[in-house]
This record gives sequence, structure tokens and C-alpha cells, in this order.
Amino acid sequence: MSELLDDVYGLVTVTGGLLTDLLNSRAVQRLERISQAGASSLVREGRSVTRYEHSVGVMNLVARLGGSETEQAAGLLQDVSHTAFSHTVDYVFGDRQEEFHERIFKTVVERSDIPSILASHGLTWHQLFAPHNLIRVDVPSPLLCADRIDYTLRDLVRFRHISVTEAQAFVESLEFKDNNVVIVDKEQAWAFVEWYNYLVSEIFMNPLELYAHDELARIIREGLKLGVLLESDLLGTDDLLVGKLMSDKNNRLAKLFKELKNTRDIIIGEVSEARRVHSKARVIDPLVARDGDVVPLSILRPEVRLLSTDIRRKAREGILIKRKE
Repeated sequence: MSELLDDVYGLVTVTGGLLTDLLNSRAVQRLERISQAGASSLVREGRSVTRYEHSVGVMNLVARLGGSETEQAAGLLQDVSHTAFSHTVDYVFGDRQEEFHERIFKTVVERSDIPSILASHGLTWHQLFAPHNLIRVDVPSPLLCADRIDYTLRDLVRFRHISVTEAQAFVESLEFKDNNVVIVDKEQAWAFVEWYNYLVSEIFMNPLELYAHDELARIIREGLKLGVLLESDLLGTDDLLVGKLMSDKNNRLAKLFKELKNTRDIIIGEVSEARRVHSKARVIDPLVARDGDVVPLSILRPEVRLLSTDIRRKAREGILIKRKE
């Protein structure tokens, strides 16, 4: 048994050799040096959560929702294929659905130390990621799952938009019923929808953050074109990737990267050399307990649909932005 101190949940107790071995794996340890917020972490305070912290959080939430050891392991590993700077690499390849890490998941896992660790516990990664092991971990929106809940609470606690007490109270309002994550208190459900909408509209879609993703993606693409970077470098860590950029003999990539890190002001609108940048539309409509049954919160609070419509519109239209010189 081992214990981890988590910013959101407090003391997390890890039992069982499988989880301990996976936590100590090279594949999972790599996530400690990958920013969950990607390029946003370079330009905005409070965007310092790592993929490791989030992965441990998902594992913990799955346990709290009654998940088995294998389900917890699936939660721990579900983000293991994220590249350096996470979703910023989706911008490199023009993936507006932000699914690059999912497309490379099989390759990354099979080339890692994960298969041998699982084999020592009588498992294969195919067995671990069977659909029945993911029903608490990761399900399509607008439903809730451990992944969606953890990144919301964790990002907002670190950003100081909500308190640890508020986050923990919300977790206490969750239950797992009929293969779904359900919120037992409709007021807690509405609070979470408001939090999530803030996270998406004011943080994920923040002009400065969108600029950072787009600009770092441009720098990475140029690095790949010049041969300063290899695609394999994307599967390293943030610091290793930055080290490659800073080693550019012509100093152009290093200069662009330094300029990006110093960016704090963005011009919005139709101005010369403005870029239109898009982000993924993320919406939720959580299930809520009512009179022995479960219903989408939008049945009780129609405002949920309005928030979702607004997010989809913003994602579809994108935003024109330019760095303020």
C-alpha cells in the first residue's frame, strides 16, 4: 500500500501491486513532465496541472465510484499516450476534435513498459481497456465520467475559481447507478454545469490560451520541417521538446519560443495578420437523481441547453486573434 497527497482529494491510498507497478512505470512517470494545459501553461498563471496529477485523480475517482482495480488501472492509463504539451499537438496536425492522442494510443502503449507490467499481473492492455472497464473512466459527452469530472475540478481548483472544499463536496454528491455517473443533488449538478461552462468558455476558449496553442503549433511545425524536431520528439516531455527548440542553430525557433512565453496581451477582431483559431466544443448535460429515477439536468434546468448552444457557436465560429506587439 502507498499513499499520495492530492491537491483536490487529499490523501489517496493506493492498494494492490498492479496499481503500484503502473504508477512506477516509465510510461506513467513521463506524464509528470507533461502539462495538461499544453501551451497555455507557458502564458497563464494557474494552468500548471500535469497529466500525471490528472491521471492519478481519474484513478482515484474511479475507485470512489466503486470501480475495480482493473477499472482504476484503466483510469490511470487513459491519458498515457498524450504527447508533449498535450492538446497543443492537435493544433500541429489540424485535429479540431483533439483526438491525436487517441489515434496513437495503441502504438504508444505497445512500445512502452506497460504490456510487460500487465503481463506480470495476468493481463493484456486489450483486456484492461475492454469497454466494461471504461464505463466509469471515459464516456462520450454530454454525460459525466471520472475523466471529465477530474479535469474540471482539478483545473478550477488550481486556477482558484473553486475551492477544495467545493470540489470535495461535489464528489460526495456522486453515485454510480445503472452504469452511469449520477449526481444526487440537482443544485450540485447545476453548480458543476456552471463550473464546466466557465472552464470551457473562459479558460479553454480564452484568446490568450488559443493564441498560445496556435503559435506553439506553428513553431513545432517549423521545427519538424527544418529537421530540428523529429515526430518521435513529440512523444517525449515538455522540457525535452523545448530543449530541442532552443538548440536551433539558426536561433529562429528559440526566438519565436521566447516571444511566445512573453506574450500576455492579445488583440481580438478583424486586424491585419489576425489568425482565426478554433477550439473543441465541450458540453455536458449530467444525469441527476429524481424520485428514484435519473434524468438529464436539462429536463429540470433548460438553461443547460442554452449554455451548450453558446459553446458550440463559439467553437464553430472561432476567434480572430493577434499578438499585441
